[in-house]
Amino acid sequence: MIWNPYEVSNRVTNRLNRSVSFYDNWFDSVIGLRGRFNLSKAFYLTGESDVGGFGIGSDVAVQEYAALGCQITRQVYSEVGYRFLYDDFRDTNFLYQMAMHGAQITLGLKF
Repeated sequence: MIWNPYEVSNRVTNRLNRSVSFYDNWFDSVIGLRGRFNLSKAFYLTGESDVGGFGIGSDVAVQEYAALGCQITRQVYSEVGYRFLYDDFRDTNFLYQMAMHGAQITLGLKF
């Protein structure tokens, strides 16, 4: 039997081109710590960490952030930092494991 490459391509594409969706909601209890260390009147180091889940919602939920900041005016600040997020939620028919990390640039307003 001779296969037409176009026909093979269509069959494979049709079988692989499917989607499945499932939605679930959960609540996580979270405890955290945040700090700021002033290097000068304008520059500072900041960091925050929180951990949650504890098997109540997620098994584990973690967020870490560290940055170098600059207080531009009394209300305006900017930070350059790095953030890490992780979440591990397991249910009977659902598994959600997510890890995300990378550089972050922030421009913020205090009021």
